[in-house]
Amino acid sequence: MVGRHDINFESLAHELVHSMPYLWSVDRMVQNFGLNYHNSADNQYGNGVEIHQYYRVMKKHIHAVMGSAYIGKWITQGTYWHLLNEFRSRPDPELLLLRGYIAREGREAAGYFIPFYQTMGIADLEALKDAKKSEWAVVIKNKAGSELARYPIYARWRVPDLDVERKILSFTHRVPFTTDIHRLELVGPTGLLESREISANAPSIKITSPTPNSSVTPVNKEIQIRWSGADPDNDPLVYSVYYSPDNGKKWRLVAMDEKASSHALAIPGNPKKVRVKVIATDGIRSASDEITFNIK
Repeated sequence: MVGRHDINFESLAHELVHSMPYLWSVDRMVQNFGLNYHNSADNQYGNGVEIHQYYRVMKKHIHAVMGSAYIGKWITQGTYWHLLNEFRSRPDPELLLLRGYIAREGREAAGYFIPFYQTMGIADLEALKDAKKSEWAVVIKNKAGSELARYPIYARWRVPDLDVERKILSFTHRVPFTTDIHRLELVGPTGLLESREISANAPSIKITSPTPNSSVTPVNKEIQIRWSGADPDNDPLVYSVYYSPDNGKKWRLVAMDEKASSHALAIPGNPKKVRVKVIATDGIRSASDEITFNIK
């Protein structure tokens, strides 16, 4: 999550709740909790740690974290319910990070996928039991062509806080990645927009320079990171590069979907030790390598 330098912690908390899981929107609040607790709707619920389903108390002098623009330190019942359920969820299943764009203009619809990545964590989307409720979705099929799951894309064409209608939306969602997945289809109101098959094999990647635990002198405050990637299926690869100044506690994305096999890594500040991770993807399957080295 990225915020402006002048953002307050209440605004950061508000957006963080939206990302657990991403994107926790008004539609999903109503679908799962039964009521909307976003912006001005959140100012009418009770505050505090007691959880009473649908319990309302007017507290006009107190603004909630998920409340409107002038938000405050309080968490209301909807947010408590949401966070408790999220924190009790089972962590770290194998996931597939789905990414792409959808667009509409009049009766026309379009969409396409951009490279996926394998990851772990908490799934952002739940499969719909009633497929007819989803106008935009990613459909998962097995090798026989049978539908395994249908994950909705919640297309919010109007910006919630602005009177702006958008024609193009991006989506990024994590869904369970199981061994029986063979094909992914992006569908919209006009039908199939794009499809992609799971590759037979994952790529491989090896960081070749610097070498692990070596000592490197930056040139113009940059260090050249080089790697070698290969794919058994001869699929084209793209790469993402992450940088950590604290030995992997926090990671910063510094390059994404790069076709080159090197990156000039800027070294801010004066760290003594640096950790770098490079992820390769063939569009669906991915692999990674990471090293730690010293800064002279």
